[in-house]
Amino acid sequence: RLARALHVSPNIFGFAGTKDKRAITVQRVTAFRLPALKLEQLMLKAPFGDSIRIGDFTYEPNPLRLGMHCGNRFRVTLRDIDGDER
Repeated sequence: RLARALHVSPNIFGFAGTKDKRAITVQRVTAFRLPALKLEQLMLKAPFGDSIRIGDFTYEPNPLRLGMHCGNRFRVTLRDIDGDER
């Protein structure tokens, strides 16, 4: 969706892992030769509502690739649970 909104190939984006589409997640992504300003200007228009937020821009010499992550951190929140305390 982000590539389509920016009129670029999805192949310019790199990421280290996949995400659960039902979870609230944070993921670091690289974008080859895509200026941060172009991303910021797109997001000012809020084309995805609250479903995508971007920020914390840095320029990196190398793209992310699948499997490059060093680990995961999780915070699990259970809601509306019925049953005993076991």
